Amino acid sequence: MNIKNIKRDLIFLAGDIRKEKCPLGFAWGKYPHLIDYDEAMQSLAFSSIGFIGLHRNIGDLSNIAINGFMKHAWLYTGDGIVEAVSEGVLNRSSLHGIMSDYAVILKPSVEYQVRKEAADRAFEMVGCPYDVTFSFDLEIEEELFKDKTTAVSNMQNYGLGVSCSEMVALCYVGHRRELGMFRTDLGKRHVILPDAFMSTHFEVVWASKHTTPENADKLGLHEEGCTLLKEYWEKQKCI
Repeated sequence: MNIKNIKRDLIFLAGDIRKEKCPLGFAWGKYPHLIDYDEAMQSLAFSSIGFIGLHRNIGDLSNIAINGFMKHAWLYTGDGIVEAVSEGVLNRSSLHGIMSDYAVILKPSVEYQVRKEAADRAFEMVGCPYDVTFSFDLEIEEELFKDKTTAVSNMQNYGLGVSCSEMVALCYVGHRRELGMFRTDLGKRHVILPDAFMSTHFEVVWASKHTTPENADKLGLHEEGCTLLKEYWEKQKCI
């Protein structure tokens, strides 16, 4: 096993560890989430094609490495989700993303056809590896994706993987400016954080009951995102 593989395995191990009230203070494996099955099932009515989902698990050690409130992003395809996880880019049930502690579903402010193209591009990326370097080479990958029929083989030939939020951004190649998906500094890297999708370029169409503006503010969500959540919950009071 080479140094690169050892580093990758350590990163994935850190992603599976969480803080717990137990000996040594850390654990891994399954645990009951704040979002139960019934609440997760309610979210399915809002998971339309091209929508974006975000979530945060309480206590994940990886929370320390990712700034802000939300820590993971995925794209809805109309009959499931596509997400980039340690095993690579996978096509899964919509419930895989929602079964968490805090979650939202966002509608991008673009036409349906653009959302449909984003879902098609997500399917093209299934099978690509996860980007453990978090390099966000979006310009290179955007060029590769101009030829949709060979996008995945090109990415594999060039050894390019994608992280969760990078995958979502690539699904909307050509619309990143329109949707305000720009990179920010994270240490020495320039990345698109999951919280970048919590902007006025998107509409919150569903939020889990614990994803309140008050909780989000405490956990590091920026003012723009907290405002979106506040507006969402105010609308829910009128329904």
